[in-house]
Amino acid sequence: MRIILLLLTIILIFGACSEYPSKVETVVPKLDPVAEQYAVYSVLINQYASDKVLMINNQTTIDNISRRSPEQTFQSYDLTISPEFQVALEDYITKNKEPEQLTQSFNIKADYKLVTKKELQSYSKGQQAFSAWKSTYFAFSRVGFDSEMKHAFVYVEYVCGSLCADGSYRLLTKEDGVWKETKSLSFWAS
Repeated sequence: MRIILLLLTIILIFGACSEYPSKVETVVPKLDPVAEQYAVYSVLINQYASDKVLMINNQTTIDNISRRSPEQTFQSYDLTISPEFQVALEDYITKNKEPEQLTQSFNIKADYKLVTKKELQSYSKGQQAFSAWKSTYFAFSRVGFDSEMKHAFVYVEYVCGSLCADGSYRLLTKEDGVWKETKSLSFWAS
């Protein structure tokens, strides 16, 4: 009996001092919100494959043309969004109270240049007409995400000429590590 107690004591002592953890923890890599934001931008830009040089507003923006809120746009489409996208929308609203400077962090197929609003205006008021541009212009809001960063909400302006433009809210979902557009809610165009 003493031998059994001695063996159990030894097993308990060595088991407690073991190098191996008694509980296995799953480590989930933390996603970088800035990297995810640029991944969303890049997916949207790459939809418009172009041989033109792209111009991208160097600062985030919200819709200043129609001044429609996301909620007004949802109503016009008679759309109710899921709870995950509702969280992303709330994050979008919070983040877009102030603009953010963008950097050369886009992963896109075409050449691009970050420009200020003033530079853009000088291009469009120059000697050549806006439609004669050899460029396409994009402007983005900051991206709102749900808590797991699997749902995204963003405002996008796309201009490719005087009668070629669109302003829309875009909803994206991350599937198998890749962002995919789920819904585009266009609310102004020319």
